[in-house]
Amino acid sequence: SADDLPEAAILGEFLARRYPASGGGKSGAKIAMASYSRMVSEGQGDVSFERQKLVEIAQYIAARWAGQPEADTAWMTLIGTAVRARELNVAMDYLSKIPLDAPKRGDAEQVVGQLIWSEYLRRVRLPDEERPPAEELDQLKSQAQKVLADGLERVRKAGVAQMTPAIASSVLYLAQIY
Repeated sequence: SADDLPEAAILGEFLARRYPASGGGKSGAKIAMASYSRMVSEGQGDVSFERQKLVEIAQYIAARWAGQPEADTAWMTLIGTAVRARELNVAMDYLSKIPLDAPKRGDAEQVVGQLIWSEYLRRVRLPDEERPPAEELDQLKSQAQKVLADGLERVRKAGVAQMTPAIASSVLYLAQIY
């Protein structure tokens, strides 16, 4: 239940940080990350503490188990929090930390590419006095195009079994760019 989430997060983080080499350490880390993530997404009011704890445990997981699927999941979680907060530079930084050959890289590129494109559209619609220079907008547009295209290509090469909403959105945004 939601009342058990703080306790699960604390115990999971304790196991992860105190006993990382044990079987319970990695499991505890996943439980802590999932608990903090749920507290952030379902939280009422100020969830800045929970968000900070989520970022801390995800960064710990990414560093401690680098190159393993858990690290990629941690980076995807971090990207998700940055996207929800509309923090483009933070999302791009997290994306840069996912290896190009990681299984989740294509998914991450799609999520970040969609954020870049939506940020481009938001900035284009600003009043003239607030709108960034055309060069900055053009750079944002070409960045969105590259990140979305790279993500779709990686997903295609991985052999996607079915169309997902994320893929459909990426294709739509890429078509809008072209």
